[in-house]
Amino acid sequence: MSDMRVVLASANHEATTWLDDVLRGGGFSVVVLSDATPNSPELHGADVLIVDTATADGLAAAGPARRLLLAPRGSTLDLDAVRRGFADVIVVPSDPDEVVARVNHAASRR
Repeated sequence: MSDMRVVLASANHEATTWLDDVLRGGGFSVVVLSDATPNSPELHGADVLIVDTATADGLAAAGPARRLLLAPRGSTLDLDAVRRGFADVIVVPSDPDEVVARVNHAASRR
């Protein structure tokens, strides 16, 4: 289906594990980074970065420009983070088909 490479960078193990399973099921190539830094080699060549707020702050501009914000269901959303150029917010868990569609849409944006 897809050969897009997605990097999941988050310290939230439960959310990351769920999203990793959903994206692999949707045909994505997924790399999970629980402790990402701006120098993490896995960030190079990725099509999409899905990241939590804390990790996004630490990465600054490193990695792909197409970014989605990871937000666990029921958590408070940091509106300042949303305004920093994220293409969308992925709430987990949620409908797997919707998640795959949102990531595909973000990856196709120029």
